[in-house]
Amino acid sequence: MAIFREKTGSPPSNQALVSPEVRYPSKHETERSARKHRVSADRQELFDFWRAAKEQPETDWQSILNLLIKYTPQFGRLYDFKVVVGKAVVQNVLEMLTGSTAAVATSTVTQRRSGCIVRTEHIDHMTETVTLSLSGAEHPVRKALSDILKAIGSLTAVRVMDPDSKEILMDLWAQKNTEPPSIRLLGETDVALDANSLTVQKGTASEGRVLPVSHYYTLSHHVKDIKRPAQWTARNLEAYISALVHGVVPRHLVGAIYGQGRHASKHKETVASILVELFQSEATQSLISTNSLHLALAFLQKGGLSLRPEARTIFDQAEVRKVPMDTQTFNLFLQGCAMAGDLDGFSSTVKLMLRKGYHPDSKTWLELLHLVQDVQAKQTIVGKMERKGLARIQSTLVQVGSHMAPFKLQSCFRKLSDVGQFVLDQDQLHGPEWLTTTTLNRLLEVLGRNSRLDLCNDLLDYAAASSRVRPDAVSLNTMITHGRNVHAHVATIRSMQERWPTVHPDEATFNLLFQIAWKNRGPNQLRVVLRYASFAKQTSTSMRSKLDLLLSEDRDLSGRRVLLKTWEDVIFGQDEIRILRRRHGDQLSSYRIARLYTAQTSVYEPSVDLASKLLEAYEMDRKIHAALKAGEIMTPSIRNSFVVDIPMRPRVYQDKVLRLPAPPPPPPPRVMNDI
Repeated sequence: MAIFREKTGSPPSNQALVSPEVRYPSKHETERSARKHRVSADRQELFDFWRAAKEQPETDWQSILNLLIKYTPQFGRLYDFKVVVGKAVVQNVLEMLTGSTAAVATSTVTQRRSGCIVRTEHIDHMTETVTLSLSGAEHPVRKALSDILKAIGSLTAVRVMDPDSKEILMDLWAQKNTEPPSIRLLGETDVALDANSLTVQKGTASEGRVLPVSHYYTLSHHVKDIKRPAQWTARNLEAYISALVHGVVPRHLVGAIYGQGRHASKHKETVASILVELFQSEATQSLISTNSLHLALAFLQKGGLSLRPEARTIFDQAEVRKVPMDTQTFNLFLQGCAMAGDLDGFSSTVKLMLRKGYHPDSKTWLELLHLVQDVQAKQTIVGKMERKGLARIQSTLVQVGSHMAPFKLQSCFRKLSDVGQFVLDQDQLHGPEWLTTTTLNRLLEVLGRNSRLDLCNDLLDYAAASSRVRPDAVSLNTMITHGRNVHAHVATIRSMQERWPTVHPDEATFNLLFQIAWKNRGPNQLRVVLRYASFAKQTSTSMRSKLDLLLSEDRDLSGRRVLLKTWEDVIFGQDEIRILRRRHGDQLSSYRIARLYTAQTSVYEPSVDLASKLLEAYEMDRKIHAALKAGEIMTPSIRNSFVVDIPMRPRVYQDKVLRLPAPPPPPPPRVMNDI
């Protein structure tokens, strides 16, 4: 990035997007903050360089904020009612909701259209009518009703059974001056003479059935091997795209599936190429729905700058095919811009959304809140959101509270004595739902960086006592990152697993423990971490790279590697290293050892918990260092006494084993009659 600093000759133009540099009590944390600041500044300088190369005008976050203030409708009270659509126009409305001409009137459809939730509550096959529920603020409801009226086309009668709905409908026709004289306003007891009718009733937000939400799942094979339907429909196309974007390949299978040395990004690139193919294919172009578009864009935006060309290609194809879009479509692009720190992309997306006739919503504001890094700028945005009435939306209020709580904690932690009181204070502002697992982890990170591990433990105690939020592996990793010694790490692991048995170490946990053991030059600690990570199938690329250095026959070794090299048999196991050295010689690598350990995992598992063995290994390594410092001669028997044993037991599979049905018995032998 130095080349861009020389060319610009000045700091980034958008300082509000640069992560601030903070001084912490710990030198390590201060240096960590400085590195984050430099990376953020270099990224903004890169955007400045691109902008100058394209001769584009500078953009600032205040101009985007002014656009949002100008075009975001003022939030008022919530509306919630039902719309019963006559049989002659059912198909048009369902096509509008699903974004496909292949809509089937036998499924429940849920759409969030510009902030208004539209659900199919009931399908009456006897009268061939569909009941829709609309809930949201006044402007989104107006927009959704307008879309429904456009989809209906020729309308002969409207029965309004809710005064709020009548006011909105009459205002819609008055604004557009499109009320034809043939439309009759029916009373509750009047009967429509034909099927081109619309009935509006009072509804409740709790009614109705919502479509099941797609979840991530483990994908144990190549993404191209996901079975495609024999004949494409709008429904199975959406299901296929959902399977593509929600499949997660475990780290230990990436090499076997995509080839050794290939990074996990190969999976994302393959999924992106398949998505582009689907959106460009003649067989599927006409079946693309709004949900399918959103699934694809959400996946590509999370992939960062590298997948932006694919996202743009898919968006262009959707525009050509006139796939229905809404504010959420553009918010997905804004999410990608916020993640990348791209202010120019954010500005151009907002302007494109406004040109297309879509208004910003609370999600648009939240993405701008995530984009800026300056705390004062964030507070300005939150204040403008409150003036627009967006804080009245409970979900928005919760998300604002979750995002701003760590910054508030950073400003007041020095005079904070009771972390539980801080949580209660935030409850008064944002309601109890602001404290999510992600927010909990960010609060732990703030306290850990400021060396307030006492408050970290108090916060975890509050979470356990209140049962409001459940920590996860990230919480465990945060506590280990800011822990002072191995005893603290062991206490953290035990405490977390005692209170939350479902919290297990993940790949990042084992990688942290491995780095600590490597720094401590602890052969037994490396032995324990490597074995337990292998049995959990959570070894990282960084771990394997360091082990490859240790296994190499390079004679020019550093002081740390010299010690660990002499204890190679302890780290990998005497029997295992002897067999593998005899078989592979100088070509032995961590990959070969990992394969051996993986084969053992199908039969055995450790019988003692990780925390106990890690503490035992730490104490044993201290004895090794003391003996070496005293000049003690390491005979084979003494070396064996310094090895921590890892007892094994047969692995118990809790999951139900599915077996093939037994083959049918063979037919009885055929008896030939005597001739």
